[in-house]
Amino acid sequence: MRQGIHSGEVEVSPSDARGIAVHATARIADLAHPAEIWVSGTVRDLLDGSDFDFQERGQHELKGLHGSRALYAIGADPIARESTHSGG
Repeated sequence: MRQGIHSGEVEVSPSDARGIAVHATARIADLAHPAEIWVSGTVRDLLDGSDFDFQERGQHELKGLHGSRALYAIGADPIARESTHSGG
């Protein structure tokens, strides 16, 4: 499974969600490697100061969007990591 996460405005109808944020999220998920979660630079900025571990995955052009975007793989859930380190 591959996952992509981005944050932005979404247009929601009773049967669909669409917009640039949805498009960007799908493109980011397409680039992620199996069993990885990739996030946009926007999400990384929003999580600044958290315990999440971000690994740079470089600048990528996302089809249908202008310019390159910094993407990151996000590490394990900090709560799970904390319980592992504390013997729980």
